[in-house]
Amino acid sequence: DLLEEVFRRFGKTKIKEILDLGCGTGNHVFPLASRGYQVTGVDRAEDMLSHARSKLTHFKNQSKSLPVFLQGDLRSLELGRKFDAILMMFAVLGYQRTNEDVLAALKTVRRHLKPHGLFIADVWYGPAVLAIRPSDKIKTIPTQGGKVIRLASGNLDSYHHLVTVDYQVLHLKGHRLLTQSEEVHQMRYFFAQELGLFVAQCGMRFL
Repeated sequence: DLLEEVFRRFGKTKIKEILDLGCGTGNHVFPLASRGYQVTGVDRAEDMLSHARSKLTHFKNQSKSLPVFLQGDLRSLELGRKFDAILMMFAVLGYQRTNEDVLAALKTVRRHLKPHGLFIADVWYGPAVLAIRPSDKIKTIPTQGGKVIRLASGNLDSYHHLVTVDYQVLHLKGHRLLTQSEEVHQMRYFFAQELGLFVAQCGMRFL
């Protein structure tokens, strides 16, 4: 609903073809395709794409417009075609940690965007990150006969505009530990004028 509101407010042409960069398992691709958009999803992680493609069989019964999933790095992607709208949802732009990576990703957007097309992204908002600061968090998700516990611990690097988040995920059945895994995510946060400069350097206009 939010994306379609943005299409209505800022789109100068009808949005039909959408490119979702960093599409993951398709959680934005499928709802958009079900509303009639022609959606192409790109992700670097083959595991994510495999999970997304596994949903296609069920989705065939719901929509005539089947999405397409491709593997690629959004910093160097070249599909040879242009789209009405391009998305980087769920802080995908923030995974581009250096200035060079951010510019490379935005240049990819520019290469694939039609005249008057829309680029829509969400990011970690710098003033909020600095005001709230990273902290330790625990999330518990009930499962059948047990639960999943996610422990998150964040560290701030204000010089590089990065937050490093260390995750531990515990899967318990009763009081027995079934699996334990760890992940480290480095997320870049942004400020409005900084984003405006990046966007302008890539030949786009910051709305």
